[in-house]
Amino acid sequence: MAILRWLEAAEAELLRGHGLDRLFGRIPRVRHEVDYHARLTFGQPVRVTIRVARLGRTSLRYEFDMVAADETIVADGVLIVVYVPTLESSATPWPPEVVAALRPAEAG
Repeated sequence: MAILRWLEAAEAELLRGHGLDRLFGRIPRVRHEVDYHARLTFGQPVRVTIRVARLGRTSLRYEFDMVAADETIVADGVLIVVYVPTLESSATPWPPEVVAALRPAEAG
């Protein structure tokens, strides 16, 4: 489960970098996939890269990879979140300012 904690920390950095830290608590995870490729040992450094792969109407697909110090890819995968404002009970469309901030970061 350390991989998911590292992924969450990378997501936090990405969102802060776009001035979107107010989204914390409003973007629950609805799916994640992790493919493990190599073993990590306790304390081994790892670099996490996360990118916006697709920004949908209510969802956001991140793709990520984790690389060891020797450049071995140890894991990669997908994380999907949705936008659920505090008083809502289901996903709603992203606010325009979120789209404006993340659309340029979208890959492909």
